[in-house]
Amino acid sequence: MAVIISSIFEIVSNLKLNFEISKNTIIYTTLVGIGIVSVPLIFYCLLKTSVLVMIINKGHTFWKIYGSALIGAFATLFGIRMTIKHENKIRREEYIEKIKSILEKHIYHRGSSLREIEYVAEDIIQDVMQADENMVIDLLEREGNLYEHTLVVTKLCIIVAKKMKLTAEQIYRLALGALLHDLGLRYITVPYINCDINELSEAEAFEYRKHPILAYSVLEEEKWMDPFVKKMVLVHHERRDGSGFPLKQKTRDTECGILQACDAFDCFISGMECRRMSIQQALEYLVEGTDIFYDRRIVRVIERLVARYPVGTRVRFNTGESGIVLKQTENSIRPVIGILDEENRLTEKIYQLNKNKNVSILQVEN
Repeated sequence: MAVIISSIFEIVSNLKLNFEISKNTIIYTTLVGIGIVSVPLIFYCLLKTSVLVMIINKGHTFWKIYGSALIGAFATLFGIRMTIKHENKIRREEYIEKIKSILEKHIYHRGSSLREIEYVAEDIIQDVMQADENMVIDLLEREGNLYEHTLVVTKLCIIVAKKMKLTAEQIYRLALGALLHDLGLRYITVPYINCDINELSEAEAFEYRKHPILAYSVLEEEKWMDPFVKKMVLVHHERRDGSGFPLKQKTRDTECGILQACDAFDCFISGMECRRMSIQQALEYLVEGTDIFYDRRIVRVIERLVARYPVGTRVRFNTGESGIVLKQTENSIRPVIGILDEENRLTEKIYQLNKNKNVSILQVEN
């Protein structure tokens, strides 16, 4: 530090100016120079040691959201990888258990407040805000599970909202609505995993379609909750053309539209409340429903965010070769793929489809 001060003093002293620079001016200039150099370095050290993350964690929801966004921006500037992978198994299981514990405690101990869910919402928001802006989401087709579905929908909603530049307050309300949107399913007895609702009996279909109303009724007791969050839960199965349920409303609120599209997409790939389908089929179904069931802007964001070919997917190219998806790029339809030989062994040959425009995927192989 003494060397820096000495160097700056010497440079300033040697300047041939038309007026005399006082000693105080030199000291002031020196301190300003030190500040310019040291503040980013201090911020860098805090970022590297995660101290800044812990400080922000203690703050109000507003600062958690915007502080996390600030961390992400500086992490990019300094080249520090702060991405929290959405498929991190340990973190995901922790969230699923928290969601399950809070919701089941409320169901089996009536009168127990759901307010704890606020903390889960804040933590998930923070995770998403710290993630890579250009991240492509690697979702997998899987067996339906209510609490895993709740987590996936919540994360997807927040990411879409972030891309659409919604406010911190809108993102917070959306996270709460997504975490609670299927609460009503715990109050019905009809099957809803990997089954076609249209194949249910009239009585069963009637009971199933009541689940948004049941959840809304329960949430009416939560006086702390924003009424708009309760509305999102009530209308998460409504559609733009009025063909949804339970009220056949043509909702136009952006947050409601995000929840409707994200919930539908994850239902398609997990078999929640419908027959399970592939990622490719689910994306096509969303696109076909654009401007009919779902908001065009939201569908376009989901298309760009969700990897059409998840890691591990086997594909065939226009070159006649077969390969396996190794990792995602910033382009959701052009991943990095390792080529297989005739005995289905991975070779050293790799196609980076985001850079190689002459190679394209023709089909997904089973």
